Amino acid sequence: MDDRHPGKIVVAGKDVPLQDKQYRLVRLLAQTPGECVPYETIYEELWGASVVEDNQMHFQKRKLIARIRENAPEHDELVKTVTKRGFVLDVEAERVFLHVGRPPKEIEVPKKEKQRELALF
Repeated sequence: MDDRHPGKIVVAGKDVPLQDKQYRLVRLLAQTPGECVPYETIYEELWGASVVEDNQMHFQKRKLIARIRENAPEHDELVKTVTKRGFVLDVEAERVFLHVGRPPKEIEVPKKEKQRELALF
């Protein structure tokens, strides 16, 4: 995952194009691979103060899995639901590659966030 080029991740060497919410969801989950990220945290990070239907989180998860399935079908079970708790990126931390870099000048990124690239193998 590379915030300098948002909109895609690399899974097993294959580019997986994502829409904004899907990218942000997998980015959030990749920060703590193998650990459950609570629904409340996901909601806050993806929608902030906006009010959306409860099923939006699951809808975005389904779309993310569909995109992975289209491009890297052998890895379509990377994101799992923990019933009544949240989602988990079901991969060992050492298999998540986060590359820290600088965004191009024309892209504004909050100062507190690091730029990362995610590759799942």
